Amino acid sequence: MLNGFMAEPSNNIFNDQPVLVEDQSLGRTVRGILIGLLVIVSVVAAVLWYRHQRQHAEETAAAALAKAVGAEQFQQVADQYPATAAGAAALLFTAAGQQEQQDYLAAAELYARYAQQRANSPLAAPAQFARAQCLAAAGRQSEAQAAYLAIVSAKPANPYAGGAAVALARGYLAEHNVSAARQTLTDFLARDLGSSYQAEAGQLLRALPTDSGKK
Repeated sequence: MLNGFMAEPSNNIFNDQPVLVEDQSLGRTVRGILIGLLVIVSVVAAVLWYRHQRQHAEETAAAALAKAVGAEQFQQVADQYPATAAGAAALLFTAAGQQEQQDYLAAAELYARYAQQRANSPLAAPAQFARAQCLAAAGRQSEAQAAYLAIVSAKPANPYAGGAAVALARGYLAEHNVSAARQTLTDFLARDLGSSYQAEAGQLLRALPTDSGKK
């Protein structure tokens, strides 16, 4: 009887099958870990490659800028290496050269390009102001006014807001729009108390005609 019982096939669920399932689960876990490690290695390699490429581009652009002579070569550096610090500097050099040669529209375009490409740069604000000045010098008064207004109303405050407010007020006066000039100067004087343009703005405000209408 005992021998017969021992000869019967076992129906116990705790046979080799659970061990096989456990092995499969372990295999999936190991594969998941390996895949995760592969992804991490790939990301690290990509970051290191990008840093190397960026450093190489910065060094190449800096060397090209050091050798540049004249507006044409500065422009080439700016065009070839727009994402580098040297390329950005070359762009400003080119813009300033165009402004000095009184090619104001070309200079305004280059200043705008710099401000867009390097929005977080400390030089973005003076580039925006220089662009507005070039537009005014080129006779593009409506575009210049829009550029000055953007500077005056910028948040956080643009460090050239005072100069823009004074220039904007002078532009309104050239159009005989005394009320707009007065409002611009009054708002600026009440807002930017520490600006170096306070004295000039106050003097200009006191010199305005008493009639605040547009003549």
